[in-house]
Amino acid sequence: MSKISENISKYISKRRRELGLSLDQVAKRMKCSKSHVWEIEKGMSTNPTIATALSLCGALQCSLNDLLGQEFTTDIDDPDAAKETARRHQLEQVRAILEDSGMIHLQAWKFEFDNACNRMKRTLKRCETIMGGLNQ
Repeated sequence: MSKISENISKYISKRRRELGLSLDQVAKRMKCSKSHVWEIEKGMSTNPTIATALSLCGALQCSLNDLLGQEFTTDIDDPDAAKETARRHQLEQVRAILEDSGMIHLQAWKFEFDNACNRMKRTLKRCETIMGGLNQ
């Protein structure tokens, strides 16, 4: 079992107890079977999908960092640099899950992600240009 899968397993059990939730209640919140939640919690399902991980976060009212057992802090004074650092850290977490699951060829994924980021940056610049024109 990978370190991330082990962290997920331990965290689900701990968090369920903190919230006083049964397996059935977590499963209903996730809209999945009780047995699937049990398998993840017991470490028998070691490759949860991103959708499952995010669904667990919603059901357990926690962050992805908490679920994965990752702590992220930054002491960067520049807010834009802090956002970029946080984004890169979250990408690394997603990448680790995807690597564990064997669902992805990282080079192709990175290429697609970079293209999507570039498209979003261009769209943002266009919006800023439009907003600047409206303010004049």
